[in-house]
Amino acid sequence: MNTISLVLLVCSFIFIIMYFFISFFLFFFTVRRIEYNLKISGYDRPFSWDVIGLRTYVYVFELIQPKTLYSKPSPFDSFTSSKLIHEYKRPIDVILARLLILDGFLFIVVLFANDFFYL
Repeated sequence: MNTISLVLLVCSFIFIIMYFFISFFLFFFTVRRIEYNLKISGYDRPFSWDVIGLRTYVYVFELIQPKTLYSKPSPFDSFTSSKLIHEYKRPIDVILARLLILDGFLFIVVLFANDFFYL
């Protein structure tokens, strides 16, 4: 294996991991802000479950739904309500949700590149 390609692969993998943690923690604070606003509005416990990491990824799917979709039932309505979340979403929340989706995509690309370089 070429040394340059190995260095590029390792650097890209490290970058992806750093990028993932930065966007995940930024989005975690977005989740906490939305939950705080829901509690202020009188929703004492808007969620029926408490797994923070999984809940964050449910927010990703809820926040990137177009406006025409969140008036209809969501596949995640057993966990939370799209109408509740979308009432408090901001443009930065949607950007962070899309960053997390990009994280997953980049991680898969790096894994495929890793397999390709070792063949």
